[in-house]
Parts: sequence; structure tokens; C-alpha cells
Amino acid sequence: MENRYQYPKRTYTKNNVSSMYIFFENGDFLEIAGSEIYDLQINTYDKLVREGRGVSPVAEKGYIKLKICDKASFFRKSYEVYNPDQIKKGRKSYMENRCMTESIIYKLWLFDSNNWHNVILGNIKAKMEDGFLIFEFLPLSLMSEASGEMHYINLGNITKDKVFKIDLDFENCESFVVYNSEIEEINIKCDNNLEWDGGDLCRSVESGYIKIKLDKSYASRENSLFDDENLKIKDFERRLCGNKGEACHDICHLYIDYYHSGYGTALSECVVVNDIISDEEYAKREQQAMEEEYTYYEYRSGYCKKLKDGSIIIAFGKNAEKTIKKF
Repeated sequence: MENRYQYPKRTYTKNNVSSMYIFFENGDFLEIAGSEIYDLQINTYDKLVREGRGVSPVAEKGYIKLKICDKASFFRKSYEVYNPDQIKKGRKSYMENRCMTESIIYKLWLFDSNNWHNVILGNIKAKMEDGFLIFEFLPLSLMSEASGEMHYINLGNITKDKVFKIDLDFENCESFVVYNSEIEEINIKCDNNLEWDGGDLCRSVESGYIKIKLDKSYASRENSLFDDENLKIKDFERRLCGNKGEACHDICHLYIDYYHSGYGTALSECVVVNDIISDEEYAKREQQAMEEEYTYYEYRSGYCKKLKDGSIIIAFGKNAEKTIKKF
């Protein structure tokens, strides 16, 4: 199915979870230390759901068994709650009462040993049993199957009529926004395999291009360019196309806001743009990194070209250089 995107299922056990965040319905969160996680087993549904700027798995069954600690050192664990004075009176009692009697736990972040996290959603019931705080994952019947080896989700194509704006995010943390009226064409194909990106599962660009023409009438433009004083259209164009009007670009994400359910509402998505270097060059870089204490290399994720009419082609994928030569 062309619009079906997939990702291999992960195995979640105590051995590969080093710590955890619990998120409540009002946005508050609490951190659970790895030493407080006594046991953990989670099975997830095949189907993914939208969460944040990506998609995430949903727990079908399983449990997390916790032994909350009240030692003074554990009070330094991260938290953000509306009543911090209460947690300071007793972390263990606060956390147990908050989970069981006051709030809804709707999301977990499970951190690995490298402090990267994976998101788990679910219908979670908390209870006390033999001194343990236990999170039990209850089934959601409409989520259907949970026995496959792959997650999946069906997502629509990225088309100009759906897009409100695109934030072009560069590898060096600079960015600037392009608005719908400035987008002339969107013709990109996403890989059917999702990518993990900072906690979320996201689509990634496989090939294609976006054609834009920046509008001088915008008095200000959302941006985070380092030299951000008195920016003009030519400065944004130069960031894409270089001084000669044609160059490699280093866009690493497209943060897209879509028109959605009504005025003032938007649906956001992060689309990953990968480096397009060859396997041979990548191997060379890895070897260089092993031999040198620090290795800098230019991130290349496509090519840009400014056309005679002032529009710009932003091409992606392994054939990006060939794509811009067609214009």
C-alpha cells in the first residue's frame, strides 16, 4: 500500500530501559529512576497513532512494576507538577497517590542507556500490590491486531493544498519558514520505512523536490539564522543556494504545519531529510572518525538552484543533483 508506513517493533524489558518519564493528562511529568524499575514487560499494537510531530506505538498489554524510593537523593529526579510543595513533603506518597487516585497516565518515555527515549502510549491503570506501584496496560479493542512484527500507519501524501507552512531546519540548527503562498510545487516521495528521530517515529524524504518563490512583502519571517539583523530575501535565498545560485543544501528536517480541522488549528509533522553521501564516502568518514579525535564534514542532503524567474528548486534524495538539472 503506497500510503502505508512501517517500523519494526521493539522489545521492551527491564534490561533495555534505564529510566522513565510518566506524563499526566495536564502535561505534568515525573521521572522514575532505573533502580526503581523492578520489572517491565510491554506488548504493543501493530497500528501506530499520531503523537506530537510524529507517530508512536500503543501498549496492548503488559505491566511495569515499580518500587518508589523516598531517599533524599531521589528528590533530585526531574519533575514538573502543578503542586511541587506536595512532592517535597514526600516523593513516594505523592507519586503513588498521583498515579492511582488523581491523574490519568497517558504517555511514557522509556529511556535507554544512552539517554535516548521511546514513546509508549496506552490505557494505563495504576495500583498498589505488595508494596509495589504497578502500571497495568489495558486493551483498546479498536486498535485491532498486536501480533505482527512491524508497526504501521496510513498517512496521506504531502501536497501544497494541505500545507500551511514549512520550517526548513538546517543541520547547524539554523532555520527559516516558507509559507503556503510561497510554495509553487511540492513533489516529494517519502520512504515507506519510518525513522526514529529524537523519540518520535517520523517519515523521511526519499526523493523529489519543493519549488518555492520567497515573497518580499513579508515584513518579517520566522527564522533562527545566526546573522539575523536586517535580513532580506537575498539572505534567505543565499542560505539555500549559496553565492552562485546553485549549491548543496544541509536541510535535515522539514517541520510541516498542515491546514487541519478549522481556523487557527494545525496538524504538525516532522519529516526527516537524510544525508545523501554514498556508502563508500560514509565508510571513509567512519574510518576518519576512528583515526582523528574530531572529524568535521559537510552535511549534504540535496541540492538547491535559483531559476531565472526567482523561484528556487529544493531537491532531495540520491538523484537530487539530476533533479535540479531538469529545470
